[in-house]
Amino acid sequence: MEQHRDDYLHILSQGPAFVETKRNHSQDDSDILHTKGVHGLRRDIRRIIIDRLARHGVSTEGIPALMLEHCLPKNDAYTKDWKALIHTPLKVSDQMLLDMLGLRTAMERTQPDNGSRQTFVYIRSFQLTVVQLIDIIAEFHGTGLQYAKATAWLRSIEMMRPQELVFVRYVGRTTREALRRHREDLLIRKTGFLARFLSTLEKNYPMVIDSAMIHVFPARQLKGLREVSKYNRISEQAAIALLGLPYLLNQTMTDFVDWQFDPSPSYRQAFVALATDTISRMSPSRFHKRPAPMSLIAWGNGIQRYAREHKQAVSVWRNSCHEFPDLLKHMMVKQATPSLFEGKYVLMLTVGAGISHGSYRTAEAFYTGHSSSATLIKSFLSRLWRWEQPRNCVEHVLSDLIDAGAFPFVDLCPWHKAEGSNLQAAAGFLKQYIGLTKPLIMLTFSVKPSSLIASGFERSQGSASDFWTRVGSLELVHPAEGLCCIQIPCFHPGQGRYSIKPAVFLKVFDMTLWVLLLTINVTLDSMAKFDATNRHGWCEFIKANVESILHDQGFCTKFNNLKASLYSERPTPGMAWPTSSDRIATAVATRKDVDRYIYSGYAVDGSMSTRRRQQVYRLWIMDIPELHVHINRDRAQDWFTWANHLEEGTSFFVHAMALAIWQVYSAESFPTILGPHVSILQFLKGLSLGDCLSENLTRVINSRQKWASSKDVLETLTLELSIDQRLWQQMHDEPIHSSLSVAVLSRYKPLYQAQLNGREVFLWKNRSLALHWASPSGVNYKFVLRAPQSSQNETYARRKFLFFTKDGIDLRDSNGDSCLVHGGALGSQNMVTFPVHRLPSCQDTPILGEQLVRLWEFETGHDWKETTSPQPITVLASLADDEQYCLPESYFIGEGLELIRWNWTGEKLAPYRKPPSPADEMWLLWMCLQQHWPDGGLLFIGIPEKWPSRRDNIWTRFRDFLEQPLVRKHPRISLVKAWTRDLLHTHKTSQMLKNLAHLCRISEKKKIQARDRARIQKEGKDVKIAGTELRIQLLWPRSAHPSC
Repeated sequence: MEQHRDDYLHILSQGPAFVETKRNHSQDDSDILHTKGVHGLRRDIRRIIIDRLARHGVSTEGIPALMLEHCLPKNDAYTKDWKALIHTPLKVSDQMLLDMLGLRTAMERTQPDNGSRQTFVYIRSFQLTVVQLIDIIAEFHGTGLQYAKATAWLRSIEMMRPQELVFVRYVGRTTREALRRHREDLLIRKTGFLARFLSTLEKNYPMVIDSAMIHVFPARQLKGLREVSKYNRISEQAAIALLGLPYLLNQTMTDFVDWQFDPSPSYRQAFVALATDTISRMSPSRFHKRPAPMSLIAWGNGIQRYAREHKQAVSVWRNSCHEFPDLLKHMMVKQATPSLFEGKYVLMLTVGAGISHGSYRTAEAFYTGHSSSATLIKSFLSRLWRWEQPRNCVEHVLSDLIDAGAFPFVDLCPWHKAEGSNLQAAAGFLKQYIGLTKPLIMLTFSVKPSSLIASGFERSQGSASDFWTRVGSLELVHPAEGLCCIQIPCFHPGQGRYSIKPAVFLKVFDMTLWVLLLTINVTLDSMAKFDATNRHGWCEFIKANVESILHDQGFCTKFNNLKASLYSERPTPGMAWPTSSDRIATAVATRKDVDRYIYSGYAVDGSMSTRRRQQVYRLWIMDIPELHVHINRDRAQDWFTWANHLEEGTSFFVHAMALAIWQVYSAESFPTILGPHVSILQFLKGLSLGDCLSENLTRVINSRQKWASSKDVLETLTLELSIDQRLWQQMHDEPIHSSLSVAVLSRYKPLYQAQLNGREVFLWKNRSLALHWASPSGVNYKFVLRAPQSSQNETYARRKFLFFTKDGIDLRDSNGDSCLVHGGALGSQNMVTFPVHRLPSCQDTPILGEQLVRLWEFETGHDWKETTSPQPITVLASLADDEQYCLPESYFIGEGLELIRWNWTGEKLAPYRKPPSPADEMWLLWMCLQQHWPDGGLLFIGIPEKWPSRRDNIWTRFRDFLEQPLVRKHPRISLVKAWTRDLLHTHKTSQMLKNLAHLCRISEKKKIQARDRARIQKEGKDVKIAGTELRIQLLWPRSAHPSC
């Protein structure tokens, strides 16, 4: 999800996308709703509903007025809101919808007590921020197939601010309680777009589901109406039409959707022309079934062990932590155990993206369970088998092949979820499995497993846009060393229900199976020509022959055209953007009136105070057009003087508006120059103010003959706003000097977010910045980072952004320049602001350091241990020959203390006044000293690359010691290794000295300087390098711990 969000976030930052699209609801209804009065409004709404019903295939002949009554306005009090409901239903709040339609909140019991059953039409409403909705769309995008709803959603949220609220809804009807129906869908519903949305929402934002609102339309007495069932159906369809089908979670207005695949004779003939007889040749008797080997049992045990050791990360679903039972492990091993074709090869493997929650709970295998995706595959293969052998088709042949082990299946994610390092672990298990079974052909569902296998397990994130072109094509992949296989990427079979054109999707999926059958056919034909020693040559032969046959039959052109048709469904942000002035006008027009008053803020503290100047500068940077109606931005000095001298507690917005009105009024009433003047009414019309505010101001201006002064304007305007807006009234009446007002109004309330990559951050005067992360486990973490001194340089732009890269966390300005540490003549030697080696030790506590590393892994998809290791770490490392010299994990007992930091004093040093325990990080340093300086002596501290001749350098010795097998299983070995590689940190020598002082007696200390010959020769500069030389004596004898 994280990498696809950026594909959509630019819509918010750049403005609306003007794309050529089909005519939608807003365009169809843009010329109506101009009639005044409740009767005209009802007529317009009724016409809109009828038109929309007819457009979606609903018969509208003879619909009684009663059937639409629940969707029509009762008065004209909400005319503006009805316009919003018709054009932008996502922006209409729940409370406003309740007021407009007379809805009531669903209760536990809604049926009458007399035993009769009524049908209720209900609305489920999910309140999200714009960013959260974009995350959901990005999650859909990551599956390799974009959904029709996403297009309407993206167009609707154009120019909305990231934290503005939207309301995604679903309309349904039930004869039971609406709340009960909602809960049942959460637990039972597994198919359809609603189920996909709920599962994605529950995975990323479970609190949104917890706060979902269920509203019910009032029940009506249907006396004299004969077709009650028709009324129930039409009343639901009318509600869907009113709220706009493109914006709802509903997929259709009609009761049934014909997604049955009905291929034409020419389509069948195109398959028959490939001349395959694959399934008939795959007789169950040719597959040699065998029990699961010990290697696969160990593989299954590893998956179960990882799930139990990382419960909070991979086993949480619906706010509960689920056990990984033995029954589930046995099922995974059983369905993944392949049979050898004629005792030689694993012919085919199916790779899924992740186990479903239902299969996880019931331990059902993919092909033998109740999966709708598996049912689709088996039904399609059965049909193709009938096409291959129309006369000799044997029933249940596929079931026999599945029982014989001809279709082994494995998921990339064998748990409820896997992200960051857990996804890397899941990839490791998949790589292990493929290395053990060595399949010839792999059918891989969706983007992640396909991209992962294609890259040889080098990267876990693939591009969804590239995946479209790869679907149905043969790829030579090398998932393990010395192993070559053929991969056929495929859309996940369950994605068809989300497509605008399900028939096109089913054709694409079906033709991908054609490619699979043809590939198996060519493999069987060529099996006698190749042996296991020339597997790469065999795969190349198969690929070349299959592609030749497909090309000769004209398959590729038809297949690519179908994929292009399917690809055209995706949400496509347009390439034509409005001008900056158009964007500002649009942004102001879509901003709520009352929000503008609060957004602009109140003047805090006295004139020219520090807090006031900071506030004014912030408002200038925000560039709110309403604050410049009286003094434009060309007169910056005048504007700052005005804002800095406002009386404390004054609203910037109201004062700016009052001055602007007074200026226009003065020019109109007391002209001092010749020429035309703009009237106040013309001035107000030119401003992008809300209808309610514009009407009130116009009324006030028309009612006043004249104003005596600008103060008179200010008082009148403030009074009108206070009367009209409840929220403004509440804020306006708050005493500015009360004990809480200043603190509460100006206090920063952090917003914890799941995605932080690319976020703008604020640097305080001490150069510190805070990250507020909402982790996938639901725990919020606050990280404080201290930016380097260079971040305050004038060479950098004022706005700063944070980026997570493979090298660490980088702080960049709006020009893309990184804020790096500058070490005098040595210059900047780091690639990023906060190098990846430094992340665990740059927080106040080890727990926060570990969570910061987890955040980095989550944002980048990289494994921190692999990235910081000087040598690559393989996921499936075999036991080394020197295992006998390695201390066991049970030896390192306890929580373990981190190394002493350079600035620690007092009580923080108390736990270190005794010999270190084996689980401590300092124990590793102590063992290094015991090994290389058992009798004390000279010890040197300096960057090894600068002092290559110093063999007594502690950094060199310590790095070598950490690579020894003896300490390989130390629980904190990776952290200490990273610490020794981050020598460019300003206080690294001070920290080493502080740790050595607790292990040694330092009798002598002196600075050592030398000339940097390499830089002198390269740059012509006389640069000196420095180090520290110590004479030490160990404090504790070697026998102070049993390990010694």
